[in-house]
Amino acid sequence: MFERFETKKGSSPKPSKPDFELTNINRGSDDGSYASCSDAGMISLRLRTVDSNPVGYIFEVVEGTTEDEIFYPEPIKPSIDFEKKVSSILFG
Repeated sequence: MFERFETKKGSSPKPSKPDFELTNINRGSDDGSYASCSDAGMISLRLRTVDSNPVGYIFEVVEGTTEDEIFYPEPIKPSIDFEKKVSSILFG
């Protein structure tokens, strides 16, 4: 999952270039029920390096079109699993 990133006005250091790893893609399937979310797929990313300063990321589709919104339109930050020592983002 992910968390919203609150932007702050003023000067801040430039974030480092993120190093994301695609960890999983699950395609949805239509089960025929209009009330089901079974057709929603999942994209899982892992952030290999964590910036020492708070940083948010914006994702967008750069080519093609989609019926539904895939990515959150505002900056987000990865959820951190301290036990597994990974930062990850899950889109669904």
